[in-house]
Amino acid sequence: MSIKAEFRRAKIKKFITFLKENKEDIALQELDEIFEEIVEEQQYFV
Repeated sequence: MSIKAEFRRAKIKKFITFLKENKEDIALQELDEIFEEIVEEQQYFV
């Protein structure tokens, strides 16, 4: 697994943890970072 995939997986785990702890604002920040990275990577494939 690539380093970026592991990084995203860790961020997703943090996102889920923040949701469970009712910290929606922090969870949304994590989710935004995940989406930004995915969009950046898609630019290389298009």
